[in-house]
Amino acid sequence: MTIITAIPSATTPAMWRSALLLVARLRRFFNRWAAATTAYHERQVTLFALHRLEGYELDQTRIYRGPIDDVVEKAAQLRKRRRPG
Repeated sequence: MTIITAIPSATTPAMWRSALLLVARLRRFFNRWAAATTAYHERQVTLFALHRLEGYELDQTRIYRGPIDDVVEKAAQLRKRRRPG
């Protein structure tokens, strides 16, 4: 009677290592993407809130209307370019 034993492959640890590296890279990619998306939305909310401030509130924060309007207009133009169709 012959007993055949499985010979462990030398590439198995390397394959596991490469698979784990791929998973780690994908996780970092999605974490960075989520952080960038969150930061983008926070900037948009801040710009919207600043645009909605009245004159008295702007005086209290020492912000003038001119630069805010320019930034909001640029944000609107960027938003239009990013939307398809």
